[in-house]
Amino acid sequence: MSSQPYIIQLKNTSLTTTYSDIVLFDSFNTMNEANFGIPTDIEVSSPISGVTYRQLLFQTLNMPFMVGLTYLTSTLSAQISETFNIKAVDANGNQQVIPCSPIKSQYQEQNKVLQTSQGYLLNGYTSYILSKLLPNCTAKIYIYPSKISSFSNAL
Repeated sequence: MSSQPYIIQLKNTSLTTTYSDIVLFDSFNTMNEANFGIPTDIEVSSPISGVTYRQLLFQTLNMPFMVGLTYLTSTLSAQISETFNIKAVDANGNQQVIPCSPIKSQYQEQNKVLQTSQGYLLNGYTSYILSKLLPNCTAKIYIYPSKISSFSNAL
C-alpha cells in the first residue's frame, strides 16, 4: 500500500538573506507562535488544496506517524543539497538528533529532487531543522508516512 505525502512549502521572500537552522514542526512549542517561530521572510504553507501547515502541526499532536521517506525539491539546485536534522525529544528529557543528508535516488532523473530514507517518528516533540534556506528560493518537503497512529493502529 502506498502512502500519500504530507507536503510543506517554504518560500524565502528575501532576495538577499540566507536563513539558517529553520525549525519546522515542534508543535508543542511553535503552534501558537507568530509564523510558527519561523522568520517572517519565510512563508510556510501546504500546497495541498484545503490543507494548512497548522493542520499538519495539529495532526502531529494527535495522530503522530512514522516517516519512511522524505523528498526535497527546490527552485534552486543548490538548496536541495542542504542537510537537515531530526531532533526528537520526549517528556523525560531524552533527546536524539538524527543528521540527514539527502541523496539522488537511483530511480529518478530529476536534478532538483533528493531523498532520504531515514525513518523517524513525527510527533508534537519532533523538530525538523533545515540547515539553510537560500534567498529567493522555494523548497518543498514531501514526507511519506510509513505508519500513522490511531486508536486502532498504535505506533
